[in-house]
Amino acid sequence: MLQTPVPFPFTGSKGFIAGTCQPCTVLRRNDDGSCLVRVDARPHHAASRDASGNRTLEPGQLCKTEKQAFEAGQTKSKRRKARAK
Repeated sequence: MLQTPVPFPFTGSKGFIAGTCQPCTVLRRNDDGSCLVRVDARPHHAASRDASGNRTLEPGQLCKTEKQAFEAGQTKSKRRKARAK
């Protein structure tokens, strides 16, 4: 079977939401570039498998690793504090 490299985020990929570090799975890529994602339950939390956990996000809001998502949240909060001054 041939494998073609696909840039992240792609349908079926797992990632984390920037700032909140919530784990998610990409369900669909929309024509406008946004992604429909399912927010996955964290370990030791009750799993919710209904559609209320689905969200549409921009690709820039998705990170491959939890560390990247955490760091993205840190830089955003620093920018907000700088703007407030």
